[in-house]
Amino acid sequence: RKSEMPEDLKDITTSIIIENNRNYNIDLIINDLIYFLDKWYCKMLNKELENIQNAWREFSCVLDKMVCLKVKGDLLEGKVVDLDLCKGIALLNNKGERQWLAGETVEMFRLV
Repeated sequence: RKSEMPEDLKDITTSIIIENNRNYNIDLIINDLIYFLDKWYCKMLNKELENIQNAWREFSCVLDKMVCLKVKGDLLEGKVVDLDLCKGIALLNNKGERQWLAGETVEMFRLV
């Protein structure tokens, strides 16, 4: 709930309860999460990286969306045009330039 969140996160954070206006059985959610993490971990061990990457793109809620990112203290804005397991996020800025950003360098990420 918003009332339980730190003040500095209230405007940029959400939760399952907020998004669906009801409580969920957290045990079921955790069981499903572990099941799917294990499934994708096995795919990774079997070097099925193309399957993982395709699923990432298919289920992404940011692909083809405008976003604002903070990288090394700089705010960047643009459209997410690709996702890659090795390269990270491809951002197309307002000048039409494509820039790859490694996920570990992104300090903040939000939809615009």
